[in-house]
Amino acid sequence: MLTLPLSTRVLVCREPLDMRRSFDGLEAAVRERLQENPLSGALFVFWNRRRDRLKILSFDGTGLWIWYKRLEGGRFELPGQPGDSPEISSADLLMVLEGIEFASARKRRRWRRGTGQEKGFYGRNQPHYGPRPETASRRPGAVARRDLTAAGGG
Repeated sequence: MLTLPLSTRVLVCREPLDMRRSFDGLEAAVRERLQENPLSGALFVFWNRRRDRLKILSFDGTGLWIWYKRLEGGRFELPGQPGDSPEISSADLLMVLEGIEFASARKRRRWRRGTGQEKGFYGRNQPHYGPRPETASRRPGAVARRDLTAAGGG
C-alpha cells in the first residue's frame, strides 16, 4: 500500500500516453503536455489508451522514479472530466490506485480552518477554541435577573 502526504502535488496527463516511454520520454511528456518541471518533486500520472496501465513519474531529490501498475482485469477510472485541471489530490490518486469508483464515492463535509466556522459556532463535533460564552446565571458571582425581582431589588 502506498501512503502519500496530503501536501504532495499530483498532476495527471488526461490524454493517453504510449506506455513504452521510459524516463526521458515521460520527462519530455511532463514538459510538453503539462508544462511543468519534472524535477519539482510532484507526482506525474500517465495512462494508456485502454486505461489498464498507469505510470507515475517522480523526483526524490537524487533521481527520477517510475512507478508502474498493470491491472489484470478492469480499468482505472480517471478523476474529473477531460478538460479539467491536471492537478488532483493525493487522496484521489490513492482512490484511483485502489479501484474506488468516483461516481459512487462522496466526500463528507469536514471542518476546515479559515471557513468562518472557527468563531462563534459551537455545533456538535465542531472544535472550539477558548471558553464558551456563558449566560449570566452560570457566571460565578453573577445574579440572575429573576433573583433580583424575587428579592425585591429590581
